[in-house]
Order: sequence, then structure tokens, then C-alpha cells
Amino acid sequence: MKGRIIVAVVAFAAVALLVGCGAVTSGPSYDALNAAKADFEKATALGMKQCTPVEYAIAEAELEFAEHHLNELKIDRFREHLAKANEMIAEGVDKLKLCKVIYFDFDKYAIKPVYYPVLYHMADTMLRYSDVNVEIQGHTCDIGTEKYNCWLGQKRADAVKETLVIYEVPESRLSTVSWGEYMPAESNATEAGRMKNRRVEFDIIYK
Repeated sequence: MKGRIIVAVVAFAAVALLVGCGAVTSGPSYDALNAAKADFEKATALGMKQCTPVEYAIAEAELEFAEHHLNELKIDRFREHLAKANEMIAEGVDKLKLCKVIYFDFDKYAIKPVYYPVLYHMADTMLRYSDVNVEIQGHTCDIGTEKYNCWLGQKRADAVKETLVIYEVPESRLSTVSWGEYMPAESNATEAGRMKNRRVEFDIIYK
């Protein structure tokens, strides 16, 4: 009997340490655990004075149940936070990804009217999710000099940035870079491929 009491006391200390490190510190489950601890301590003290095995077993079982219930509560709360995070990702980041590419006419950096609603939607999403920044990447086909295409790619990126700023996205959350002709999406050997390369793409960055 004395050996069981020593083991139980050690187990109780471990449980107390585990619970003390948990995030839940109040509420019915926490109160139940404290009550079970008190009963277990009482049974352990009585055990030194020949506590009955039934009383000791009941106190031990109550403590185990209370600890299990509290851990289940912690798991449920973790699942709630995880579900919320997944919801934000699904609602926010996926919407941002709707705007993957904007295409431009040859040797132009003016935004086509068809893309203004897309950029407005992107700006609205960024305003609702303040932890998302965007790098705007300008690209060109290979017609023209490398120096000119670097300039043109930057002008395309800047045009998109200026539009998003007009839609009230803070300038500090937008960065631009020009890749010129160096990162083609398609082969420049055909006109169809070159059309795909006259573009702006977006890289989503988390703070």
C-alpha cells in the first residue's frame, strides 16, 4: 500500500506540472480538476493512516478523469484556432491568388480596363488581411534591348502598384521588381509565347 501511495504522489506531481503549463486556467473543467486534486491529496494523506483501497481508487479515478477532460478541452480549443486559421487562408490567400497574372500589349505598360476590377478585388482583400504584403514583378518578351526591357518591366510593375495605392493599399505593403526578359513564362519563339511573357505577376509575402 505504501508503494502505491508513493507512485501516486509522483504521478500527481507530474500531472500538476503538465496542467500548470497548459493554456486553460479557468472554467468548469479547471475547477473540476482542482477539486479532484484536493480529493486525491486527501486520499493520499488518509492512505498513510490505512485509507481503504476503494476510497483511494475513487480519488485516483476522479483525478484521471478530470485531467483527461481538461486535455480534451485544450485539444478542442486548438482545433478551433486551427479551423479559424484555415478559414482565413481559404478566404484571403486564395482570393489573392485569383489575381496571378496581368497581361500587357506589346511595348505598353498601360493597364487594360478588364484588369481594374481584378486589382480592386485584390486591394480589398489586402485591406482585410493586414499580414499580407505583395511583391509586384514586371516581365517582358525578348523584343528590344535588355536594358529597355528592364525599364519596361519596371514601368509595368509600377503601373500596377500605383493602381493598388489608388485603391487605398498602403504603399509600404507593396514592392516592385523588374525581371525584364529574363524569366519568360513561355518560349519567345512564337507570338503566342511572347504575348504570355508581357505580364506582371504577384508574389504574396507574409509579415
